[in-house]
Amino acid sequence: KITAIDRSANVEAKTGIVTAKSVSLAITNLQVTNSIFSPNGDFVQDKVFFQFTTNDKSRITAQILDGDSVVRVIASDSDIRSAGTYVESWDGLRPNGDTFADKKYTFKIIATDPVTGDGISVTGNVTVDLTRPGPPQITSPDAFVSLSTVTVEGVAEPDAEVRLVVNGAVTGLPLTASP
Repeated sequence: KITAIDRSANVEAKTGIVTAKSVSLAITNLQVTNSIFSPNGDFVQDKVFFQFTTNDKSRITAQILDGDSVVRVIASDSDIRSAGTYVESWDGLRPNGDTFADKKYTFKIIATDPVTGDGISVTGNVTVDLTRPGPPQITSPDAFVSLSTVTVEGVAEPDAEVRLVVNGAVTGLPLTASP
């Protein structure tokens, strides 16, 4: 029973079902794997993965946006999920199988409380990158050397993995080019 009393002591009482919510819905522990990915079918970083945790039951929607426009829905629940950790993924493809253009996109994961209809969301950015890096340029040494230990310096696309190959064999550990 709910009773309301105004300042002039008028009383209104109603009976019915009241739903009280003691937990605010939250999305936590968001982890994005392969935030820069190349959906080219080579089985190397072809998808981006979104792992997250909800603290209460909810309906989940996961969207990809280009600016303010939703360009792909990768999850849209009609069923209620219990509290827990979930993984959604995007393969960088349109529903017709075409690849999205090389650029940065926004992802948005929305959890909606099935009782109250209240929603909470998290967002971030992912990048479709189908452009191959240019070949690295060796800047030194600039001539043939016959020393047993040589320091090799060069320039490559930022964040590109660079491997030195001598006589057909990889030498040393791969390095990541600095921006």
